[in-house]
Amino acid sequence: MVPRDIKSHMVFLSRNELYQTEKPYATDFPVDEIKGARVSNHIFDTHPVTFYDARGVKEPFSLDRNGFCYIKAKTSLQPEDAIPEWTEATEQYMQEIADLLHEKFPHYNEIKSMDFQCVARFERVK
Repeated sequence: MVPRDIKSHMVFLSRNELYQTEKPYATDFPVDEIKGARVSNHIFDTHPVTFYDARGVKEPFSLDRNGFCYIKAKTSLQPEDAIPEWTEATEQYMQEIADLLHEKFPHYNEIKSMDFQCVARFERVK
């Protein structure tokens, strides 16, 4: 049987003391020519998490109330193209996701993806 709750790990922006004096930032342009400049000051930590099966939840999750939400949507990504490497299919998928998020949350001016992960799905047991 497929596990209902799954234990795993997720990467989060660290609560590093650097951020007491410097806000987290990342640029989307090269900074090689600027002395001492860095593309990002992001520091990440990996933490254990439990993913709970939310299929039985009666009230939908809300970004404002829960800090996340589920959006059911179709994309052009084919299962065989869902691989950990960045490919043309991945690029197209990430753009489709950004477009979906802009449509769902038009009040946000910019949406940036920091990373993506491809995870193996459990096979359904009959």
